[in-house]
Amino acid sequence: MSNLSIALEWMEFALEHRPGRLPRILALGILALRIRRERNQLANLSDAQLTDIAVDREAALRESTRRFDDIPAHRVER
Repeated sequence: MSNLSIALEWMEFALEHRPGRLPRILALGILALRIRRERNQLANLSDAQLTDIAVDREAALRESTRRFDDIPAHRVER
């Protein structure tokens, strides 16, 4: 586990029980960083790995170049 992953896990844990606007903003920032990491990982998958998850190279590259703050609605907790 990388240092960034450990830091993100710790921050999420610390923010879970703190009500208010600032923790919500921080939680969205953490989510954005996590999604950015997932998109980078997707871009680096081999063609065989992409085939395994039924994603073509073009779709993977399109997803990996989405904006940093482009967070899918279903990933945001209400």
